[in-house]
Amino acid sequence: MAMGEVMGMNMGDNSTSSASGGAAGQGMTMTGFHAGGGDVVWLAHFAPTTAPAILGTCALLFFMGLLSRWLHAIERGLVAYWHDEAFRRAEKRRGSSSTATANLAYDARRAPPWEASCDVPRGLFQLLQSGILYLLMLAVMTMNAYYFVAVLIGLATGESAFGRFGRKRWTSVAVPSHTSANGTYGSTREQVEKTD
Repeated sequence: MAMGEVMGMNMGDNSTSSASGGAAGQGMTMTGFHAGGGDVVWLAHFAPTTAPAILGTCALLFFMGLLSRWLHAIERGLVAYWHDEAFRRAEKRRGSSSTATANLAYDARRAPPWEASCDVPRGLFQLLQSGILYLLMLAVMTMNAYYFVAVLIGLATGESAFGRFGRKRWTSVAVPSHTSANGTYGSTREQVEKTD
């Protein structure tokens, strides 16, 4: 009898855990992309089922992808500003001349000193960018083909529209090379980066 109770208990436990595991497993089962509604996007109450609601969600995801690339373009310009501003403020505190400050500010090989007025906004900007990207990732993880395509088109459109802003421009310049075996100097082409 004790054996029957234990077996009954085990069976009850197994069926309970199977039922709860099955429900949890259904949410995470990824068999492939599907088209349709009813997918919970970010909140339990945000699960579009009608065609207009799905279209609206796709439009939202498209604009979030666009916003993501726009913020990335803005970040490229801000990074240069924050870099130079951190050097300027550090030199201003030291009381250096403006010429030394200008030369130091544009030395891209050195890491700038930590400056609260530059690095705190940089962290907050990264928080905003990461939040948008993670929300897009969660939408794609629903395995809804409509959402996936909307995100891709938004990112591609955003990169096409804003990708050229703040990028480094590469130009070729002649740079003297080392002396050759016959004692003459040659010149090589070297890539020099410039920002727009």
